[in-house]
Amino acid sequence: VRQYMERRVASLRAGGAGGGDFTYLLGVAAQSLSGSGVRLGEFSYRDDGLIVAYILNNFAALEALKKRLEQQADVQATLLSSGSQDRRVTARFRLQRATG
Repeated sequence: VRQYMERRVASLRAGGAGGGDFTYLLGVAAQSLSGSGVRLGEFSYRDDGLIVAYILNNFAALEALKKRLEQQADVQATLLSSGSQDRRVTARFRLQRATG
């Protein structure tokens, strides 16, 4: 999934097909998958923000993901929820362009 998303985002950028914030935020979400044990569960775009559900191995991986997302200067990442089930951690983030 990660490689597909990265190729698709690169294709959209190269072709100049306007995706605006959605395309940019999808790229941020794809880059955030670089950590070991991080998988994309699902995502949706609404109200100028990308809601992303991640599946992680543990809460330490969640903290590392949160730090990576917070390092994006032009993106505001808000942790909406997190929890543990069946030895996996799920976390939902809202990503949107930072204003200012």
